[in-house]
Order: sequence, then structure tokens, then C-alpha cells
Amino acid sequence: MYEEIFRQSDANLWKVENGNITPLNYGTKTIAEAAKFTPSGAYTTFRTYDIFGVLRFTKHLDRLEETSRLAGYDIHPDRTQLKDLLAALMAAFPSAEKRIRVTIDLEKEPGSIYLAWEKLAVPAAELYRHGIRCLTTEAHRDNPKAKLSSFLEKADEIRGQQCEACDEILM
Repeated sequence: MYEEIFRQSDANLWKVENGNITPLNYGTKTIAEAAKFTPSGAYTTFRTYDIFGVLRFTKHLDRLEETSRLAGYDIHPDRTQLKDLLAALMAAFPSAEKRIRVTIDLEKEPGSIYLAWEKLAVPAAELYRHGIRCLTTEAHRDNPKAKLSSFLEKADEIRGQQCEACDEILM
């Protein structure tokens, strides 16, 4: 059921509420673009392995709940349903490894879930052999244990100031 809904849409962002999935067709192609259309909330981002595998998936869900609690909300998403939704998303697009972000709305409709995905971009093998140029900078989360999407904007700002001679900024 879910797999067909994902497959029929060109969206890379969906809203999940009360078991219903709504594609949000904003023309986004990346997780970063999709984030502009999601309310502030708790988030986790992970990648797939062998199309259907996710390392420490339960820990990702634990972190979502912990972040929600630290932000003042007692939200516990239906883990079985979320796992089924993500399995359907992976099955709908089996040709590529994916990067997936799950966001729990803590702003407009607390508890609603947003799913976004993009094809996983893996650095070239040469970069692993020879390394990349990094810059370190300070970044501050108001609550370091809470993984809130509001920090993503701050991180994007910092990355936007990245010098041309650098490949990555470590915060």
C-alpha cells in the first residue's frame, strides 16, 4: 500500500499524519531543499546499506523521542508504522542507496512526521585515499543533546561562508 503511494509521486518529501501519507510536491530534489518546507522539529538523518539496511535504526528513533522530550513534547511515533513506511520507501526506489531524513513536527502540528529522501552521494575513492581540505569552526546548539532542525539553518549558514580552498567545514 505505502510503496505504491511513494512510487506514484515525483515528490521526495511526504507528510505522515494519522497513518495517511501526503506527497508534498514542491519540486524539491534534495533533503536540504525539502527541509525548507518542513516545520521546525526533531530530526534524524541516516543512509541505507544494501538498499534496505539502516545501521542502528532503533537508536535513531530513540534520539527523535529524546529530542522531542528535551523540546518539551512527549511524542512517541508508532515505530512499527514508521518502520513499515521506510521499508516501503526503500522498496519503491530500489535502484539506489538513499539518504533519508525523518522530522517530527514540533511547531505547527506536533507529532506529524515528514519523510524526505535523496540518492546517496558518496565521495570519490580518490578523496578517501588523498583526503580533503577541512576548516574547523565553532557552532553552538542551545541544547546539545537535542537534534532540532532549527540548527540546520545555522549549519547551512556556516557552510555558506565556507572558503573556496576548503571541501568541508567541521563544526
